[in-house]
Amino acid sequence: MQRGVHAELAKLLCIPFCAWPHFRAISLRYSVPRETLFSIYSQDCQQRVKASSYRVQQSIATYCCRYQSGADILDLAAELDVAPCSLLRQLLLRLPWGLQRERITKVLRDPTCLANLVRPEAGEQAQLAAGLDRMQHDVVRCVEADQVCSPASDLIRHTMGVEYEVVLCRKLREVDIAFWSEDDLRDKGFHKTPDVKLQVPVAVRGRIINWIDSKATFGDERTHRHLIENQFDKYVNRYGPGAVIYWFGHVVDLDSDDVLVLAGFPLPADITTLPRLPLPA
Repeated sequence: MQRGVHAELAKLLCIPFCAWPHFRAISLRYSVPRETLFSIYSQDCQQRVKASSYRVQQSIATYCCRYQSGADILDLAAELDVAPCSLLRQLLLRLPWGLQRERITKVLRDPTCLANLVRPEAGEQAQLAAGLDRMQHDVVRCVEADQVCSPASDLIRHTMGVEYEVVLCRKLREVDIAFWSEDDLRDKGFHKTPDVKLQVPVAVRGRIINWIDSKATFGDERTHRHLIENQFDKYVNRYGPGAVIYWFGHVVDLDSDDVLVLAGFPLPADITTLPRLPLPA
């Protein structure tokens, strides 16, 4: 994808959290798959959540008072333009119920456990029951309304990541390329492992590849730069040059000397293989 097209799409998809992009219309207009559009949208939302974290923390006392006075939590999230679950986490931390981050995560996954996890401060017992009933209902509402930061969306991203790792392994077997999976490498004591390490390097479009990482996302410049710094450079230092597959596409010109960027598994005609060798001890 050309960078100008990506910038235009990102601008169209950067809308308030309380709204929902017209994925179908944008997909038809730009001939871009909806999965790619949703990936771009999700990446932007996650960056906006991180960027707004400090702003929400600075004003959370005010919004906590307003919530306790009867303000609707989804209205507050829309006013702040933050993801509902992001605001909800901050409110639960602020309320005098003794909820820590780990317990809040459990509450978002199962709102019915809220009453069993709170440890109210002295003087809060009298108002606790009514407050818990309302909050449990609002947890359900926030989780249902939040398409980016809810446990369900986190599970979807994780599941898609695992599914595309399986796809990568299947396609390697189909073209008879021997490899070690991430689990294989960890069993051997390797650390900082890519999704697959090829047992013998192959050439893809004339580039030597020792490892492949699978990303069930869109590869924009910011995402790729972050991965280069936090993952790919470490793989290159340990295993040599490799490749990353962004299954939902990527902007052009992300390739570097050591990391080949792909939008899908390469065609067999683009791959040159060599004989297999055993894994070094």
